[in-house]
Amino acid sequence: ELRGTPDNPQFFEVSGQRFTPTFKRSAALTDAEKAILRREFGIGSATENIPPGAQRFSRIPDVSQRLTPFPQQPDQQKIFEQEQERTQKMIDAIRASFANQIAQEQQLGKANEARVRAMNVAAGLTGSDFASAAAQKAQEATAKRVGLVQKERDAKIAELLAGVDARAQERIRAEKEQFLKQNELALQERQALIDRMKKEAQQSVAALAQSGVSLNKFKELEPQRYEELKRQLGVGDTELGALWTSSVPQDQIVARFQAGNKYVVLTRGADGGIQKQEFDIPEQVQKLTSRGFQFEVVDGVPIVFNRDTGEARVVKDIQQQLGTAEKSKQFLTKDFLRNTLSEAELEKAAKDAGFVKKEGGFFGFGQQERGDIEAYLNHIEQVIQQWRDAGFTDEEILKKL
Repeated sequence: ELRGTPDNPQFFEVSGQRFTPTFKRSAALTDAEKAILRREFGIGSATENIPPGAQRFSRIPDVSQRLTPFPQQPDQQKIFEQEQERTQKMIDAIRASFANQIAQEQQLGKANEARVRAMNVAAGLTGSDFASAAAQKAQEATAKRVGLVQKERDAKIAELLAGVDARAQERIRAEKEQFLKQNELALQERQALIDRMKKEAQQSVAALAQSGVSLNKFKELEPQRYEELKRQLGVGDTELGALWTSSVPQDQIVARFQAGNKYVVLTRGADGGIQKQEFDIPEQVQKLTSRGFQFEVVDGVPIVFNRDTGEARVVKDIQQQLGTAEKSKQFLTKDFLRNTLSEAELEKAAKDAGFVKKEGGFFGFGQQERGDIEAYLNHIEQVIQQWRDAGFTDEEILKKL
């Protein structure tokens, strides 16, 4: 039974024994508490010597700042433009090369025509039908040779034009394959970092508990780091309190009990005094406690159980069944985005993000450039899930997006 209030404590009475608590919101830190906070979190005055190698959590970073960014989706429009530019350069080179051949054929033709005229003059046939026919045949031969060269040139150009779309599609396929590989590597790296940070966060919570530092005191001293711990662990106040409770050495626990809508843990502090750690019991569980269930922590897991019936239920399962678990708050889905934004807005967002597809046309003429909405939404869905894994709510993610 608690006599007094946390702001004005008098004593705790547990099993007939009275304990005077030493912890209040304004209580000074003990040397032992200072040591653990300095070692684990780098918290201390400017004059204190904080070992740099021991500050595992001296700076708990925003997860997003330590993750490799997702690769950019291949820019299909840019690939088509690059391939067209490359093809045009090749066409220009072909035309320049064949221009020389055409000029040579024209020079040879003129020389041949000159010889025919000279032969007609020498034979005294100038002005005759025979001379005119011979001159015409020489001109036709020149035109035919030039025409054959032009046809060869046009055939090579047509071959290039016919393959431009195929080459562009092949490049797109190769770059998409590379994109998917890089995207998978980014996802794996992201998950590995989240797992490591979660493990380190668990270790720091355990260090607090084993060193006699309560979550209440830590939250008062460093509210932002307290919230970051929850975010890295992906838990709420109740789960964090349960993790802390399960990490406290058994010989330091004086009593654990439910007091109204709070769960209270009395422990012996580093100075030998009694400290009180309390955390709220979830609202959904409070309804069960009024029906004979009691709140308890077993192996770091919050549960409720009924002493009369022996029934026990995990708090998280109760929250999920009641539709109030964190997952039920995940409203950011592709359907949500489709219903919230018009198709024109989604298409513009896709284009702005580099998700573009081209439809129809030939060699850049008549093609329509459109935003690839489905690819864009798939990418956004991956990004949203990574933020969720990092402990952010959908409301927070929506603000970031």
